[in-house]
Amino acid sequence: MKVRRGIACFSLWLLGCMSPDGGSINSPDGRQGPTDAAAEQAVSAGGSDAQNNEASDVAIPTSDGQANDQTAETVPASDGLAPAGGADGSADRSLSPPGSDRLNCDPGSEGNGTHDLTAGLQADPPEWRLAAGVTPGTLSATASFASTIYGQHFPYRVYASANVQKGRPAVFMTFADGGEYVSGFHTPTVLDNLTASGEVPPAVVLFISPPSDGDRVKTYDPPTDKYSRFLLQEIIPAVIDPMFTISKDPGAWATGGHSASAEQDWTVLWLTDRFHKFLGHNSSFGAAPTYGVDWPKTIAAAPMRDLRVSLVAAAVGRDLVDQRGDWTLINQAVAKALDGKGNAYRMIIGPGGHGGPASQRDFPTALRWVFRGCKFAN
Repeated sequence: MKVRRGIACFSLWLLGCMSPDGGSINSPDGRQGPTDAAAEQAVSAGGSDAQNNEASDVAIPTSDGQANDQTAETVPASDGLAPAGGADGSADRSLSPPGSDRLNCDPGSEGNGTHDLTAGLQADPPEWRLAAGVTPGTLSATASFASTIYGQHFPYRVYASANVQKGRPAVFMTFADGGEYVSGFHTPTVLDNLTASGEVPPAVVLFISPPSDGDRVKTYDPPTDKYSRFLLQEIIPAVIDPMFTISKDPGAWATGGHSASAEQDWTVLWLTDRFHKFLGHNSSFGAAPTYGVDWPKTIAAAPMRDLRVSLVAAAVGRDLVDQRGDWTLINQAVAKALDGKGNAYRMIIGPGGHGGPASQRDFPTALRWVFRGCKFAN
């Protein structure tokens, strides 16, 4: 893995990157960060190898041992989509470490199950505003990461809560459709408040937007290991690992997204053993059958996973509905499958449609629930 150009400047940002006139450089929202010009240097070399990587997407065998070859992208079949493994090799149970790196959680059952809030979530949550006395974390300016696996450039930003310290473990989250999670979900401010109150441990978040020179749906819809490899082999080792001390405990890793990006990040969770927490917003599980994957059946057929899953959808008939089905009913089927395996889940049926506002307004509560009772040993 080659270190991406611009990591040095990114390091300087964490220490307080300075402008040529000696003043601090600030991102548009007032948080300290590098200039866009400097951040744009944080790209990889060797993007021309992308065509060679196209053929390396893993075709996971079906139950009869044959690779599913029904679409242009090689994709797993619904009865053979094996959890844990693929993108970075087989599941690594050593990721759950002893000592201070382990995230100890005692969440209880509060908030579990399905909740009809179609008459609720009418106001913006108070966590969207920085509480009195809370120190804001840092949010980098937008940078561009050149993926060799995709042969495309992914805009990204990195948030670190004010209590993140090098040498002490932090939880890690990554959200596709990253720009939406910075602005619409107000994730940096929400986490400023929740990490300050101790309801979420010190947190580092990687927000990744769709490729600037690619197609969002083509990036997010196919349930292959391609995005997993991009995360675990490219951008996280280059951008996150050199800068932060991230816990190796999968219980400290969360991922999620909205619509198509939620389905892709769910695929990342399922095909690797790195993420045990998921926040899905109007998740497009209904897109996967096009590629031979039925998520409720896949979950039901697999061994029990140590997962904690929060899902939000609109009322039946109000979320996305097309020839592939009703997104709410499909999300409910996923929740039922998770419940049948003994996984903790919460399913919120909220007001509005496929674009919100339920997902955004519920987000602080979802983060509280996902990390409820979680503390590092030291």
